[in-house]
Amino acid sequence: MISHLRRLLLIWFATLMLVGCSQPTPTPALPTASASAIASPTGTASPSGTATTVAAIPTHTPGASATASPTGTVSPAGTATVPAGWLKRETANLVIWLPANWEALEVTQTDAETLFGDFQKRNPDHAKVIGNAQALQGVSLWAFNTRSAEPGPWTGQGGLVDNLNIRRTPLGGQTPTVQSVLDAIVSQYRQLGFTVHQSAADLRIGGRPAGRIEYNFPVTAANGQQISAEGVQYLAISDTALWVLSFTAGPGQKAILASVFEASALSFQEKPNP
Repeated sequence: MISHLRRLLLIWFATLMLVGCSQPTPTPALPTASASAIASPTGTASPSGTATTVAAIPTHTPGASATASPTGTVSPAGTATVPAGWLKRETANLVIWLPANWEALEVTQTDAETLFGDFQKRNPDHAKVIGNAQALQGVSLWAFNTRSAEPGPWTGQGGLVDNLNIRRTPLGGQTPTVQSVLDAIVSQYRQLGFTVHQSAADLRIGGRPAGRIEYNFPVTAANGQQISAEGVQYLAISDTALWVLSFTAGPGQKAILASVFEASALSFQEKPNP
């Protein structure tokens, strides 16, 4: 199992370095840390700081597109809740909820070049965050906060955009523990010059064992300036795959978006195989 985990991590960190070359905002591929994750909130703040009510996550309807969550309902015991007005995003293998102002690229096509090209035409600024079609390798979904409000040169065209990418890596019959994956990731992050603040291996996401890592990492913006981006990664281990949800925020934004990242991560569900 150890050797298999090591091979998986080599693949993940190779992808990490590829994404790390993107401009202006690389998002780490393997590790999970982009905002703080605590217990499932009963009331979360929106990116603008206004309070929102909480509603239950509706039952997934196959083939449904993004829809707003209902209000005034109580979630079943043991399930996560999401703020009212959030939208359901889904691909062939996952369901997750995000604020309505987050644009999502649902990676459902096998032709990454075509998918990236089409997205680049529709939203060139957000395409810069991804970097290139190769960065979509292993990605199931990439989402962007359209209300990102980083100060100074990070605002607007070419600025740093709060974002999420979700990656799935098959386990090949092995099932590593959350702690073993966290230990390997934290070690590699520190070697890469990341500042790891904390990690936790006792979470549950989508009914699966899960963990979280919070860190800062250096980013070179489009104008060549260096900043320290803030990351929170959540990982969940299913029977067949490791899921890594990587949230990245601009300087000072993690504290504002922490509850958003947490509620979104806890809403994640792996779809059963068809």
